[in-house]
Amino acid sequence: MKKLKKVNLLIFIINIILFILLCVLENLYANSCTYDVRARTTICNYKQLENIINILYWIIMINSIVNVVSSIILLIKKGKKVINIIILILAILFFGMTFKEKLFDYIYPKEMWVKKPIIYIYPTKNIDLTVKISDDNLLTTTYPKYKGEWKLNVEPNGNIFDYKTKKNYYALYYEAKIKYKNEPLDEGFIVKKEDTIKFLEEKLNILGLNEREANEFIMYWLPRLEENNLNFIKFKTTKELNKIIPIDFSKKPDTLIRILMEYKPIDKVIKVNEQKLENNQRQGFTIVEWGGREIQ
Repeated sequence: MKKLKKVNLLIFIINIILFILLCVLENLYANSCTYDVRARTTICNYKQLENIINILYWIIMINSIVNVVSSIILLIKKGKKVINIIILILAILFFGMTFKEKLFDYIYPKEMWVKKPIIYIYPTKNIDLTVKISDDNLLTTTYPKYKGEWKLNVEPNGNIFDYKTKKNYYALYYEAKIKYKNEPLDEGFIVKKEDTIKFLEEKLNILGLNEREANEFIMYWLPRLEENNLNFIKFKTTKELNKIIPIDFSKKPDTLIRILMEYKPIDKVIKVNEQKLENNQRQGFTIVEWGGREIQ
């Protein structure tokens, strides 16, 4: 029991030191971050600290579990010693804080800001079309303004006339916040800064975007991707997005292409399985949507 008591106290002291170090590093990391209003994203200069901070969280959490178990054993065997009670209480607090930060987010979904989804519509003839997004509460920005639905007249060249605003548009635009669960970075692509344009041109062509749509996609996302020397990139496609953000069209398109690019800046090459992308062929009445987000 004496050995267990010493080990328990040593682990507790180590945890206090690690917790102080964690607070210092988190403060340094937070102070290195600035919010880009235009991009609506946070840019941090000390990205390498993120991995160290994550490791510290896990070590403190594991140490706290050992402290809790050891303190309970000592309380049962040795009686209610003040030091064991203090260690037990603080260990539970340490565990609670690290569990909330690292495990809770894996179990319960977080908010995901889906940026710049833009919808192009190409009917085979002039049609009236009503477009409804499943949940208005998800939307943060829309253009033209969305109020329960978009009531439109659409021409084969893609021109959209909105009956509410009495104006013409070339596409529909929205941004949304949705709930999601963290996914492992195990399938996708590792893309160097200098290869970004070639990569996007190739993959967007496979996914079914035409040159104008691909140009607009690249012009919007290229500055964000080229801020990083290396990015992990993957694509969510139509089937997944129909579950995440269902959109109803009063006339069913012959071809529906929905793309959401997800990316995360990384410091070094990681091993991932290359994502298999379905080659989308456009036929008949076609609707295309693209958007993206940074993985936090």
